[in-house]
Amino acid sequence: MSGPWKKVKLNTLAWRGRSLLLPIVPLSVATMVSLFQGKPLKLIITFSACLCFAYAGQLTHAYFSSLVNMLKEENPVEYPEDERHIAMLLTAIAIGMLSAYLFRRPIMILLHVLFAAGAYYFHYYNKQLPEDIRQSIPTPIVSSHLPPALAELIESGKENVSQLQSLAKTYQHVDYNGLCIVEKISTMAQHAHKIIASVANDPDNIRRLRSFFVVQLPEITQICTDCLKSDVDADRLEELDQLLDQVTANFIEQNVAINNADELLLDIKMDVLREQIASKQYDKRN
Repeated sequence: MSGPWKKVKLNTLAWRGRSLLLPIVPLSVATMVSLFQGKPLKLIITFSACLCFAYAGQLTHAYFSSLVNMLKEENPVEYPEDERHIAMLLTAIAIGMLSAYLFRRPIMILLHVLFAAGAYYFHYYNKQLPEDIRQSIPTPIVSSHLPPALAELIESGKENVSQLQSLAKTYQHVDYNGLCIVEKISTMAQHAHKIIASVANDPDNIRRLRSFFVVQLPEITQICTDCLKSDVDADRLEELDQLLDQVTANFIEQNVAINNADELLLDIKMDVLREQIASKQYDKRN
C-alpha cells in the first residue's frame, strides 16, 4: 500500500477497538459507588461489565493492530488472528447484564443485546473497512471442513509459506551480490499462498497437488533456508536465483491451470517443477 491517504487510513484503523473502553469510565464510578452503598448485586454487575468491555476492546484492538502491521508488508499472506466474534459476544453480555439490572424485562434485555451485537458487527467487521484496504486483505485459508489428511496438507503448506516469509523478513537487509534473493523468496511465497487458497475448498485438487504440499513446497523451503542460513559462494547464489525464477513462474502457471480447471496442464507443470527441484537437490548433495 502507498500514498499519504492510505497511511492515514491505516493509522486510524490501528486505533479501532479503543472506543469499547469508554464505558469502563462510568462503570468504574458505578462500581465504586455500589461498593460504598453496600449493593453487592450492582457491584458484581458493573464490575463484570467493566471486565467484558475491557477484554472486548483488547481483542478488537489487537486484531486491527495486527491487520495494519500485515497491510504494511509488501506481500502479505498471513491473515491476522481474528477473535472479534468473542469480543462481540462479550459486548452483548455486558449490555445484557446492565439491561437486566436496569429494566428487568425480558423483551428489553433481548432488544438491548441484539442492538449491542448488531452495533459491534456493523462497526467492526470487514465490510465497514475502506474499499482499498479491504481489497488488500488476503483471504484466510480454512481447513477445518476438510478430512484430517487433507487438512494436514493445507496446514503444512501454510506453515511452509509462513517460513518463507519469515526468511524474507529476517534477511531483507542482507546483500547477496546484488541478487534479489529475498524479494524473490517473498514473491514465490505469495504465489504459493495463492495456490493453497485456490485449492483449499476443493479436495480433488488438493489430492492432485499432493506432491506440491509434500515434496515441492517443503523442499524449496528447505533449499532457501539452507542457502540463506549458511555461507554460500556466488555460484550457489546464482543457482538459487535462477531456481526461484523457475519455481515462481511454475507456481503462477499452476495457479492459472487450477483456476481454468486444466488438469493436463497442471499435471505437466507439477512434473516440471518436481524435476527442477530434484535437480537442485542433487546438485546440492554433490
